[in-house]
Amino acid sequence: MIEKQQHRKLKFTKKAILVFSGIFVAFAVLITGIVLLATRSRGFEETVATLPFEKDESFVAVGNSVVYLDNDLLICVSASLDVLWQKRLLLPDLKLVSRDGNVAATGSGLIQIVNSEGTHLFSTQLDGDIISSRVCANKVAVYVEQGTGEETLSYIISFDLSGIFLHQIDVTDRYILDYGFDYDSDLLYLLELDTSGVAPISRISTFRPETQSMTSVKEFSDQLVDQIYIIDETVYVLGTYQLVVYTSLGDNEKELVVYGWMQQDFYLQGDPSFVYIPSNTDAFGIDIVRIIKPTGSETTINLPPDVFRVLYIEDKVYCFSQTNVFIYTNDGKFLRSLFLPFSITEVDRAFANYVFLSVGDKMYLMPLS
Repeated sequence: MIEKQQHRKLKFTKKAILVFSGIFVAFAVLITGIVLLATRSRGFEETVATLPFEKDESFVAVGNSVVYLDNDLLICVSASLDVLWQKRLLLPDLKLVSRDGNVAATGSGLIQIVNSEGTHLFSTQLDGDIISSRVCANKVAVYVEQGTGEETLSYIISFDLSGIFLHQIDVTDRYILDYGFDYDSDLLYLLELDTSGVAPISRISTFRPETQSMTSVKEFSDQLVDQIYIIDETVYVLGTYQLVVYTSLGDNEKELVVYGWMQQDFYLQGDPSFVYIPSNTDAFGIDIVRIIKPTGSETTINLPPDVFRVLYIEDKVYCFSQTNVFIYTNDGKFLRSLFLPFSITEVDRAFANYVFLSVGDKMYLMPLS
């Protein structure tokens, strides 16, 4: 009898040890997971820089840095928020645009150009109000309106970056949708909507400012054009029905159907890629994305719930919800997801492998893995 009781006690002891061992292992795994998650979150938060300005203030990405305006002081900071240089402008509260390492600050008829090192290139006062500006590697263009009492005259004026006047285009009473420079910084393009006829016409005109000459005109009467890009004499036209590709001479036209879709992002280095999402997408509900190449090849990615922004950066597709980033290859293979330590409201590209994040009015700079 005693032996049987001792045997039952021994069995109970072994079972208890196994149960408690299992509980201990599970608890240890849970604690380890929590520690790792907390450590990863802390590490991630340490890589996200809180920018020294708010969402509605003037700022631009220049090279691998961020330039922002503090009253009349232009400040350039690195990705780690080290101040690289400061430049005092002639007027406060100007509008900033940037491209190819140059910054144009405009307002109240004044234009001032600074390069990525903070060197002042030129400034000039124009007769009229500067509505907007575009800058590239060696030129700047400004959209100027002049009130004459009876009417308002409109011009797009081009300068080189030493301040020498190049060209003036009269756009009075013309509906200019967009304008800018090609990616070689040789041509100035105008995208306008002509509604004088029975059907609206989207017209693309290109100019060479140095010779004050028009180089091409292309019209689209069967669709409205939203945006254009010109790279190596190839023109990419993003319309409501088609993505059209042709040379600057009007040859070799290719048409890809995009009806029911709208552009979300683009990647123009190497092999260009255009990111499209459904036109009826809700503010926080992109469920599918198309990556279209001008060759006609296409990749479709079905997305997790609540994605509201998609960016194509360095051959990866980054899909942002308010609390997560889902990362895919450019051929649609899922790589990994990243949990965000705060709930974001807006996302935009900054520079190579970095994005701007908005959380309410606060701005952050986040590296992409």
